[in-house]
Amino acid sequence: MTDPNPIAATGKKSKWKKILGIGCLSVIVLLVAGVLAANYFFKRAVVEHLERKMADAGFDGKVGEFDYSIARRELSLRDLRAVPSASVLADLGEVSIAEGTIQFDPDGSKAIAAVEIRGVESAMGSVGEVSIQPGKLFSAKDVVLKNAKKFGGGDFLKITEFRVEYGLKGVELVKLKVAELTAIKNKNGQWNLLVKPIKELKFRNKKIKHIGEFHLEVESVKVLDLSQEGSAKIVPVKKTIRVRNINSAADFNSKILPELQALLSEVKSQP
Repeated sequence: MTDPNPIAATGKKSKWKKILGIGCLSVIVLLVAGVLAANYFFKRAVVEHLERKMADAGFDGKVGEFDYSIARRELSLRDLRAVPSASVLADLGEVSIAEGTIQFDPDGSKAIAAVEIRGVESAMGSVGEVSIQPGKLFSAKDVVLKNAKKFGGGDFLKITEFRVEYGLKGVELVKLKVAELTAIKNKNGQWNLLVKPIKELKFRNKKIKHIGEFHLEVESVKVLDLSQEGSAKIVPVKKTIRVRNINSAADFNSKILPELQALLSEVKSQP
């Protein structure tokens, strides 16, 4: 029987098949190169958008390593560093972030749906983790805030958890769990603790009309008098302040402020 494919029977390859194979391979290589190039420029555009957002917030920032997943619309970044460009933020010094992810809305817009940040360091303190869902949630864990230099510059607040939940009427929950508060009296007799009446309800420099629940827990207080010799004294406080339905600055000043002032008076009266 005659072989229907005499070229294959002789062991020789068709010249046209070879040319076609090389052509297909070249097309695939060009397509892959094009996708990689497009992906790089797309990622670069996303990072530049982020850097513009930082500039709008008053920072000159640069992103170190980054990666972008088109399928997940998620930007992963490492070694982000930003320096305040506005004098009002100068006390922060350089802000560094070890790593984080930014999730963009799946609708194709540049709107940010969620942010996860880890390892934040600045001259004013540090934060272990931050989670943000714009308009829904702000959460921070393992927060350490520093004292001003005139009070020694050591730790002022060690916060286990800080959580703000948003609702239709405004802020539904403000929860603050303080593991340790350091009360310091400097050599001039000044205390680092001062609570004043507020003029308007604000969070992150934005006015709010309503707080559904304010919840503050303080585990312990460290008292240090720099005008005298001796070590700091740790006082277990176990104080909880919980107030509901705060609709104005007047509500805050009448419902929460007295509780805070009583707590500070108790701290300052420690022998």
